[in-house]
Amino acid sequence: MLGQASLLQENPACHLQDETREAALAAPVRCTRILWIGLGFAVLMLMGVSACTLLPRTSHASAWPSRLGAEVAFHPSLPGSFLPRSTALRPGSHQAVKPRNQRQPSTGPRMSGAVMERETVPRRSALLKVLEVANSRSSYVAAYIESPDLAYAGAGTMSQEEVFAAAYDKLTESQQEISLMGETELPFTGTTTNGYPQDTQKKGTYVGALSGAPIFESVAKFDAGSGWPSFYEAVPGSVVERPCPADLANPQTKAISLPQAWPHLNPVFDLIRVLPRMEVIDAKSGAHLGFVFNDGRSPTGKRYSINAGAMTFDEEQKVFSIADLHGDYDQFKMIVTRLGLATFNGFDVTWTGGNAILVSTGDTVDRGIHSRPIYLAFMELARQATEQGGEVVNLLGNHELMNIQEDYRYVPEEEMKPSGDYGGFANRIREWGPDGIIGKDLRSRYKAAVVRKRVLYVHAGLDPEIMEQFGSGSKGLDALNARVMQLINAGDGSDEVLRTRGPLWNRFFASGKEKDVCKSVEETLKLVGADRMVVGHTVQTDGINVRCVGPKGPRIILADTSISKDMMTRGGRASGVEVIGNNVTAIYFPEGKAAPQTLEEEFARHQLTMNR
Repeated sequence: MLGQASLLQENPACHLQDETREAALAAPVRCTRILWIGLGFAVLMLMGVSACTLLPRTSHASAWPSRLGAEVAFHPSLPGSFLPRSTALRPGSHQAVKPRNQRQPSTGPRMSGAVMERETVPRRSALLKVLEVANSRSSYVAAYIESPDLAYAGAGTMSQEEVFAAAYDKLTESQQEISLMGETELPFTGTTTNGYPQDTQKKGTYVGALSGAPIFESVAKFDAGSGWPSFYEAVPGSVVERPCPADLANPQTKAISLPQAWPHLNPVFDLIRVLPRMEVIDAKSGAHLGFVFNDGRSPTGKRYSINAGAMTFDEEQKVFSIADLHGDYDQFKMIVTRLGLATFNGFDVTWTGGNAILVSTGDTVDRGIHSRPIYLAFMELARQATEQGGEVVNLLGNHELMNIQEDYRYVPEEEMKPSGDYGGFANRIREWGPDGIIGKDLRSRYKAAVVRKRVLYVHAGLDPEIMEQFGSGSKGLDALNARVMQLINAGDGSDEVLRTRGPLWNRFFASGKEKDVCKSVEETLKLVGADRMVVGHTVQTDGINVRCVGPKGPRIILADTSISKDMMTRGGRASGVEVIGNNVTAIYFPEGKAAPQTLEEEFARHQLTMNR
């Protein structure tokens, strides 16, 4: 054995035979390796093909991570396929659109000119049928509920009747398709329901188009380059994330089934299994908003890709309100000047408040002797504020009503004299008449109640039983204001709207029992879609007071502090109320001090405390 081994080591022919044999044995191994490498390439190709052909048709073209530069758009002629945006076709057409960096969205044929073309013919037919038969709000709601093809909205806290009524009141046809049918607006084209473009950089809050509830803050918005508003977080509790029902119903979203002979490949195919997108719906209305992806920004890493048409943008604006001025022009000038809203040069006034809102809650007249220049200043400020994106809102008080009704019990005698601001009693009557400079403005621009930035402003208080007669929301308030003006023009003071329970005379919210008051104000605020109510009318001798304090802060703010010096014998002082978002501040103006003293509402303490 030893000798044979030695011979083999020394014989070159034997070496050659051994190498040949090893080569022959290695050939199958090399073939096997080549097969495995080929299989690997096949798997990679399969993954790519699957990403292109197995993904469900997505309403948001940004379903792939934008940070990887793989934004895509739906190709209508190739079912379930996608193309890079730079070579994408317009939905519903075969013309190439321009690359994204040119930001010129396509205008190809699509229903209502706002949403992407998708297979929703039954729902569209049903929608058109509803619009044909719905000649009123009630018939629209009934037709919508009876049509199963339109029942897209998810489960929210609002009833179906409330959701569809809100859609009728607030949304256009294309906006209804988005919120109720899950459609998607074309990228770079969307606008909010109140006209803000999808890429606006203004500060504010995005609220649900149907619910009116805050859902996103502008501070959480970022530019994802997708053509839809993108946010990294939602207002806590405002939205629900769920697997998209449309994707779950699509067989392409199911997991790929493999032969049992290939169990070792299951981990590979798990990577390319098509998952349903996560839909985002409004927690209150259940309306479709958009989708959420895990390719966003810090601190959440999420990207909420939302349709602009499913939201209303509530631009951040300061809202100042001033209660009963009662003819004190000097106090009026001092307050609006120190609030930074206006400057005066004699009787000439200039609006300096930018996009701020100023609300006068009524009772500008009586007791004091200079009501006329206040009314004329308000007229000019209202005109100028509109030009700068601001607003001046004037409300009717019971004293405006009394003067319109020619009840002059509280008009100072000095104001009636020829030496007074009106130039005599006859001139005063003429200026307060339907065609007079003040009377005409009162009858055309003044309101009984308004909501601004989710705050209800009314002179005395709005009883829910009165409000229910006119409906809800902005349309209900419009109807109330129209009715008040109709009664004033007709000289009819007998209707309860203009009497003690009405918005101009009511004292229940200031002096009623706390339990009863809080119950009523909750009903009123729900009807008008507000968080709190600011009223004047009933004098507060110790400064601005609040009632019905809860987790969201006080529901009622009593703001009549006897601003007029003609009433300060009752313990009054000059004041105003400032609202910025959810922050409410009571502002006072001490004599001889340049800066106003502020008392800021601190919800945690449920009281007005010194702002240090």
